[in-house]
Amino acid sequence: INMGMWRQAGLLDATGQPRMPGNPQEMLAMARQFRERTGQPMFIQQTAPDIAGGARTFYTLLHQTGGGLFPDGNLNRANFRTPEVRNVLEVIRDLAAGNHLTRGLNLAAANAAFINGQGGTILSGTWMIDSFLASSQRPDSALRDGYQVRIFPPVMGQPATWADSHSWVLPRGGTNAQTRRAAQSFMRFMWEHNGEWARAGHLPARQSLFASAEFRALPMRDQVTAVAEIGRPALPPGTRRNFGIQDIIGEEVGAIVLAGKPVDDVIRDAERRVNDLLANTR
Repeated sequence: INMGMWRQAGLLDATGQPRMPGNPQEMLAMARQFRERTGQPMFIQQTAPDIAGGARTFYTLLHQTGGGLFPDGNLNRANFRTPEVRNVLEVIRDLAAGNHLTRGLNLAAANAAFINGQGGTILSGTWMIDSFLASSQRPDSALRDGYQVRIFPPVMGQPATWADSHSWVLPRGGTNAQTRRAAQSFMRFMWEHNGEWARAGHLPARQSLFASAEFRALPMRDQVTAVAEIGRPALPPGTRRNFGIQDIIGEEVGAIVLAGKPVDDVIRDAERRVNDLLANTR
């Protein structure tokens, strides 16, 4: 959050903290006020050619509804024709239609736009916390009047956010003792140095680190540690082709933002494309 721009837009509460919307209508009203008073969009997000951001926002909002893409538990066939999916896509449509979302920015351009004051809030991940904080400390930065982070507010109902983890591939079966010992030694090193991993903004994998003075002393971590409790994976465990599905959703969300593609067409096309992918995956 660019605190200077939020202050200019009149979106801080009586204590000087960002006022979080409680539902889609409040969010849209705040976005309209933000644009009227600053001339800039409230939200910065990459849409194309980097399409992960749109998919992650979709997943976050969908989790907040309590819905999902496989409501009957059949992971071989997705269902986009639910009220929850429609509601999420309509929120994204309304933000885009009001010019409250940036268009056509890749990841690097989105980050640069936020640093340069071309929008009030960037929809990004915890890994960017310290990079943006460093930018805010430069006297010529558009973030010099204040920078804050918040977990995406539960505008769709339930506290929830998209979350992901980084995976390591280890040898299994048929490896000799020396290879196994080397793999175990490497994983022990990663485990013992998990605090270093968390320095840039990533959350540690070790619960013990959350309570450590070292982690708590890092800036703004108190605002994001709840991700460990409310974070949800993009799709249910066991879903095949997670990243292929993410790409399809990101492209369809991008079509709403960039070209005003109707929600009904997105629902139809996204469901067909995802199910074609699943049907042809072995």
